[in-house]
Amino acid sequence: MRRAKVLTVELILVIVCLAGVLSASGQVAAPTVTTTDPTKLAILKALEEYFNQFSDACFAKERTFSLGEKDLYARALERQIEKIIFGVAGEKYIKDMGSDAIAFHHSWNIDVIEFNANIALRFDPTNLAPLPRDYRNRQTLAHEITHHMEFLEGVKESSTGNPRAERNTEYQDHIVDLLWQLYVIEDPTRIARVPIRQKTDIKPAVKVLRPNSMGDKIFHWQNIESDIAAFLKGSAAGGNPPDYILNHTGFNVDLPNITQRYAAGLCGPEMLALVRMSPLLPDLNPNLQFEDTDTAAGVRVKAVLETRSGTEIKVPAYLRPRVVWKLPGGRSFTGNPVKLTRGSTDQQIPTELVVTFNQRNYVIGKASYTLAVTSPETSVKRHGVIGKYRGRFSGDLEGAFEFTVQESSSPSKLIKAVEGKLSPIERQIVLGWTTETAPGEFEIRATITNADGSSSPSSNF
Repeated sequence: MRRAKVLTVELILVIVCLAGVLSASGQVAAPTVTTTDPTKLAILKALEEYFNQFSDACFAKERTFSLGEKDLYARALERQIEKIIFGVAGEKYIKDMGSDAIAFHHSWNIDVIEFNANIALRFDPTNLAPLPRDYRNRQTLAHEITHHMEFLEGVKESSTGNPRAERNTEYQDHIVDLLWQLYVIEDPTRIARVPIRQKTDIKPAVKVLRPNSMGDKIFHWQNIESDIAAFLKGSAAGGNPPDYILNHTGFNVDLPNITQRYAAGLCGPEMLALVRMSPLLPDLNPNLQFEDTDTAAGVRVKAVLETRSGTEIKVPAYLRPRVVWKLPGGRSFTGNPVKLTRGSTDQQIPTELVVTFNQRNYVIGKASYTLAVTSPETSVKRHGVIGKYRGRFSGDLEGAFEFTVQESSSPSKLIKAVEGKLSPIERQIVLGWTTETAPGEFEIRATITNADGSSSPSSNF
């Protein structure tokens, strides 16, 4: 008997996702769109450079981080654009539209979705300088094509007197501007790579500064936290938060996820220390404040770490906080307060508040105290005389008056007296700085306004 041969066929099932692959934003992206238009190709190249400008940053390695997806913008460029006008022609087009903007998305009938739109640019997108130059022009391209995505979805609004029209674009712009500061916090040497525009006060979300201490880094980090929270609520667009259109751009900057990345130590010990110590130092002012008192032995000076509103920050003892004073002659003193002796010239005393975290030392506050020269002609500013007083002016001003002495919050913790009235003659007195000329004797610098409107200075009582 012949045995039948059985041919076993193994079928391999290949599942192909016709809709595309999973994108960084978590959505299914359409297959790559190709174009032969040289202007569109140049725009897509510029956008790709803009989206990848933080590629060496640790925060950009966060799994969902994305400034935009080139393929999504490529698809938008291929839909319902009548023409892209740039250079001199673009400048004339924008001017004719009555705008002074650098670019303009003109959708002449936003109620009818099948109508097309024009994009006008004052610059030439085919001739951009390498980053960080022409940063703003690349950002402008992303901005205007995001408006075109709104147009394609039928949710683009007129920008005339309507901040809501910028709810998505200004959010994106402000976040990216802000990321430059985070980029420099991770590595201060990157300041050389920051676009010139971000180092000036010309409409950046934040002026990027190089941090010189851990305190500076925490200060900027806390600004980033509060700014991003505000942007999410719509502060960049008149209180109008971004909406679902961001899903169509691929834009995603998730600060909580970035914070977790730092807290896990994936970006080095300094960023770990930053996010762990920041909650312990709320609303940090990294510039130390000083309280000084003259004594028979010299000047007693105390360094104080404060919030931006002037409240003293108590640093947890487990961080081993200590104040280091760099005294004249190259000597150092660790302790707080310190006693100093005035010399024949003013002297600067650099001062740092140092803490230890994970066996590493960090400066969280610093400043330079000015040890002023002793002079018999000038009195020394004093502290510790806060309260209500009743005094009597010397000279031709008769009568007693009441005044209050209070501390000012900045910048040098001088003692200040508030407005009072002379009694019983009811002439106005505006009190200025208070100093102590001798134990128990105070000098008030004030201006007296007489009944006839004339004024005269007076300086002691």
